[in-house]
Amino acid sequence: MAVANKYQGQPIVFIAVNSGSNPKNVASYVREHEINWPVIADADRSFEQQAGVGVISLQNIWAARIITGDGKMIPANANDMAETAERAAAGAKWNVDPKEIPDTLRQAWFAVEFGNYPAAAATLKKNLKSGKAEVKAGAEMLNTYVQQQLQRQLDTAKNSLDQQKPWEAYKIYSAIPEGFKGYELPDDVAAQIKSLAADEDVKRELAAVKAMNSVQKVLASSSASSQKRAASMLKKLVEDFPGTDAAKAAESLLNQNIDLN
Repeated sequence: MAVANKYQGQPIVFIAVNSGSNPKNVASYVREHEINWPVIADADRSFEQQAGVGVISLQNIWAARIITGDGKMIPANANDMAETAERAAAGAKWNVDPKEIPDTLRQAWFAVEFGNYPAAAATLKKNLKSGKAEVKAGAEMLNTYVQQQLQRQLDTAKNSLDQQKPWEAYKIYSAIPEGFKGYELPDDVAAQIKSLAADEDVKRELAAVKAMNSVQKVLASSSASSQKRAASMLKKLVEDFPGTDAAKAAESLLNQNIDLN
């Protein structure tokens, strides 16, 4: 946190991840230690797997990764966070130059910069009609950026449809209403979600996701009986929904043998 404080105002955000703990315990710890970072409670260790840091345990207490502006995850040194932060910040830049944003829009600007578009929606909608030219221009600038990101998502979803990848398209389309809540969306978004939800491949993937959600609730408990039950549920998920995203995640958990035997 001391290192993070040195980078306030720069285009870099620190995110904490806890793997394998009950989310309620993580939330309690965050409050107790007044941690003001975004925090991922990685109860089922899926983020841990994605990051490729190995199993976080008493033998592997912490790890660090840098997520670049284009979404790539690269190794970092958890034992030298100052050097890691320097690497992360090198060449980084804001999507919208804060020098062009008036103080009244700074909170909205920060939300937009880090992808929390819904948090800025009401402020932007109000100030797009502002009688102050500077404020209106700033709101227009931020709104234009948000609309560009929305269009990127729509184009990616359409590309997945064109490539006959209904599940990939469904995941993108279904994330748009929440990710861009408060903004006007094209009419075909809801129609595409409804249509794709009826696709057999998508229905199968969704059923697998539902099964994995049940496993995650069991994994939130650290008791031996819960871990054994989770292992049985994971094996059944793999058998019932082979080839799905959730089954692949389940196989990875079982292969890592994370307190499941």
